[in-house]
Formats: sequence, structure tokens, C-alpha cells
Amino acid sequence: MLHTTFLTAMIAIVAACFILSLRRNLFIALLTGLSIAFVLIGLVIFYAAPAYVQSLFRSFRLELVTPDDVLRTFAIVTFGLVVTTIAGMATARLAQSLPVAAMPSSSRKNYPALALVGIALALGIGFIGIALATIIDLARQIDAIPSFLSLRRELGRHYLFILGVFNLLPMATLYALLRRENGAPAWPFWLLYALSTIALVATFQKRPLIVFMALIAVVACILYWRRQQLTVATALRPWPLIRMAAILSVPVIALFCLYLVEQRYGFGPVWPAEQAAEQDATGEKPLEPTWDTAQESDLSTIERAGLALRSTVSRIFGRMAVSAVLVVHHIPHNGPHYGLANVGLLAKLKGQELYDPGAEVFSRYAQASRVRGSVATPAFIDFYGQFGWPGVAIGSALIGLVLGALQMLLQSVRNDFESHVFLLAAGTLTIFYLTQASIFRTALGYGGGIFLLSWVAFYGWRTLRRENTA
Repeated sequence: MLHTTFLTAMIAIVAACFILSLRRNLFIALLTGLSIAFVLIGLVIFYAAPAYVQSLFRSFRLELVTPDDVLRTFAIVTFGLVVTTIAGMATARLAQSLPVAAMPSSSRKNYPALALVGIALALGIGFIGIALATIIDLARQIDAIPSFLSLRRELGRHYLFILGVFNLLPMATLYALLRRENGAPAWPFWLLYALSTIALVATFQKRPLIVFMALIAVVACILYWRRQQLTVATALRPWPLIRMAAILSVPVIALFCLYLVEQRYGFGPVWPAEQAAEQDATGEKPLEPTWDTAQESDLSTIERAGLALRSTVSRIFGRMAVSAVLVVHHIPHNGPHYGLANVGLLAKLKGQELYDPGAEVFSRYAQASRVRGSVATPAFIDFYGQFGWPGVAIGSALIGLVLGALQMLLQSVRNDFESHVFLLAAGTLTIFYLTQASIFRTALGYGGGIFLLSWVAFYGWRTLRRENTA
């Protein structure tokens, strides 16, 4: 009873943070909403129906997790959201005194934007060539269809191209989509959209592809709403509603199809060099296929479709709850707080080996001990893993300050529709990855910094130039 009351109180606190931030800081409201969708809903289900969650995620030994672990995880995220909301709103109050830039999007040549789009095109085309060569080479070595897991690991070594495909290409595509509102031709957008989709598929990672598709779908609906001058009432009419629902369904359908394909090709033969190294080290071959492939090899098409649908729904709602609660259960019970040992840049500067808490948690809680993998760690949970509750307080305050500054910037460009939407989209992507990864990986690896620098190249430099010449 006490546990249920505590959980209810935390739910009320999160709801209050969301309602307060809706009017004062849109970015904090987005962070709260995405945290609810990806983490907190799953934690509530985990607390209320642990047996159901254990049956849904059979890959992990979730029976080790206690209700106290679930509540502590919920409390960490709640505390992080409260601190972020307070810090962000305190910063964003300054936005009320900032001047609003009256700067309609220019129709003149934007040379920094053209240069950035050219770089994105070159990196995208180059990466597709690298992916094709890798697939052919690997298929020849193992004389079989290479697995997604092996291809993902091999292609991940081309870090510069990965950054371009994950970050620059989506931003260039978004820029081309927004330029259509000012009369630009449609073919640059469709070219970039096709290239981005092919390149992201070639990374053999689901999340960047689905996030890109969702970004374009949402912005396309915003532009359609503006172009048709819709209101809430007119948007609920059959044709606008069907059209927007069809656009928004594209990433969901794509995710379902990816899970369906992954059931057959997601695992299997591994890269020969990795296989030989592991066999030399352990005397045993790496496990192939994984437990999921082995158990599902005899399923019918309908059963496979049902499994893919279940994976799709669980991926959208609450999937991050499982990884979050496993990290909280693991630390500090089975290991100490790891500080900044998981920050790649610092590890390289110190000449130390990078610590991967997600891989350690995966190896400890996976049902099959010889299966390799990693679990994602949301930013608030990573703060806890690094320094405990003080880490959550300091890290959340830092996020709040950054989101407050973004709100100030968004407020200053609200008269420029293109710039406003682009900055909002870039901020939303950054916030999404905060619910999926650490703050350092969000800013660098997943492109939060590149998203915002892209806005500077596409729009922000005009703002700075006009302010300096005013």
C-alpha cells in the first residue's frame, strides 16, 4: 500500500512538471512527455504486472528485479525531471526580455547551407559504397548471407561516415523540405529523402532510420496543417485526418517491417575475425544463432507478424524501462558508480579503456551468457550510474540550463517560420536521444551538437549577421 501511494505521488509530480512546462518551456515539456512514453509507462506496467513484462522480455533475467528497484528507478527519473524543470524555467524566464528577430527566410543563395548539403551528399553516397563493399566481402568470407549484427559492427568502424549519415543527411533533408514552403523545387527533398533512407538502412540499425522517418512525417504534417490553414475542428474531418494519419503511420509500418525482417537475418554467422578471436580466448565458438532466432525459427508467418507487432508496440512504449531498471538494480549492488569512465573522449585522453555499463549490464542479466550485446541507458539513469543521486541533481540541472537556453533561442526566431521549425525539430531530436542515451553520447555520437550546428549553418548565421549589423 505504501509503495502504491509513493508511485501515485510521483506520477502526480511528473504530471505537474509536464503541465507547468507546456506553457513556459516546450523543450522541457517534450523531455517530460518522451520520458513518460519511453520509460515511465513501462515502469508502471513493470510494477503492476511483472510477470507480463518478464514474458515480454524473455531475453533478460527480470525475475531478479524487485518492486523496490522499479520504484527507485521511477524516483530517479522523477527527481531528474523536477530539477530539469526548475532549472529550465528559471533560465527561460529571461526569454521574455529578449528581442524577437523579424527575419523572414531569404530567397537568396545560402552558401553555408549549400556547402553543408554537399558534404552530407558526399558522406551519404560514400557510405552506401562502403556498405555494399562490406556486404559483398563478408558474404564471400562466410559463404552465407551476413547477419545484421555483424554488418552493424563492421560498418560502425567508419565513424566519420556514420556521423554524416546519422546527423547531417537528416538535417539536410529537413532543410530541403522546409525550403519547399518558400517555392523551392521538390526534387532536392525527394533526392535527399531517398538517399537518407538508403544510407540509414545500410547502417543496419533501426533507431536512426525510424527517428528520421518520424521527424520528416511530423514536420510534413505541420506543413500540411499550415498550408491548409487547419484548425482542430477542420483537422478532424475525414480527408485531413486520413492524410495525416497515413503520413504518421510510415515510421510505424517501417519499424514493423524491420522487426519482421530481423527475425530471419538479424543474427547468424558472425564476422570471421571476431569469431576466431573469441574462439582463441575462450576455446568455444560464439553462440549463433541467438536464443530468439532458435526459438522462433519454426514460427508461421502469422506468428512472426504477431511477434513483430508486439516488438513494435513495446519498442514505442516503455522499452527503455527494462534497461533503466536493470542498470539501477546493477548499481551499486553488483558494481560501484563508474564516474566518467564511460565517456569515450575522456578515456582516449587518459589512455584508458572505455567502460561500457550497458554491455556489462547486458552480460550479467542476459539469459544466454555467451550472447554479446548492450542495453541503452537514458541520461537520468546514466547520471545515477556515474555519481548516484548527486549526479542526477547536477546533470539534470545542466540539462535544464541547456533546454532553457534553447527556449530562449526558439523565442527569438519565432517570426521566421522555417528557422523556428528547424530549431524545434533539432531540439526535439536531441531531447529524444536524452531518453535513450547518456548526455555525452547524445551531444556527440547521436548528433545533438551537430543538429544545433546545422541550424546555425542553415539559418542561425543570418541571425548573428543581422544582429551585428543592426
